[in-house]
Amino acid sequence: MPKLKLSTKILLYLLLVSILPLVIASFLLVTSAHTQMLKAASTKQEAVADYLSNNVSSYLANNAQTLTYVSELYSTGKLSGNVVDYNMAALFSGGSDLQRLAIVDVTGQEQKVFTSQGKSNVLNNDADSDAFKAVSFLSGRAYISPVSYANKNDPEVTVAIPILKSNFSQN
Repeated sequence: MPKLKLSTKILLYLLLVSILPLVIASFLLVTSAHTQMLKAASTKQEAVADYLSNNVSSYLANNAQTLTYVSELYSTGKLSGNVVDYNMAALFSGGSDLQRLAIVDVTGQEQKVFTSQGKSNVLNNDADSDAFKAVSFLSGRAYISPVSYANKNDPEVTVAIPILKSNFSQN
């Protein structure tokens, strides 16, 4: 390596002394900005998650309330089958997100079933379903399942509402 003149050495040292603080300051500022941006993004994601969670909770509460109303109508036993059918069909009108609505007796046998296509004549035994077991276990309290994914990875939630007869025995 060739020997540098004194003036060149002084110039290199001055450049080093002037550039080194800029590099350190830049590194610290970039690191600080990165941390602040991550914190801001996290805060915004939490706000969006809270908003969506509140919307889903409200939606489920409204559907549970509507289903409770239908179950109370059915439990009176004073309504004709056509009135219950009409009320169940009304739940599917107006672009409802409901896909299937079934009234099930204490043994798990479906009594009435409606789908988004209308009244179904196919009645299944739901005694082995998680919703039926949960409502039975919870002694007649409402049950809202966790989100599960059906075919085509569509999320679905099961809402089970007990039907009480007018003498308040579980049906």
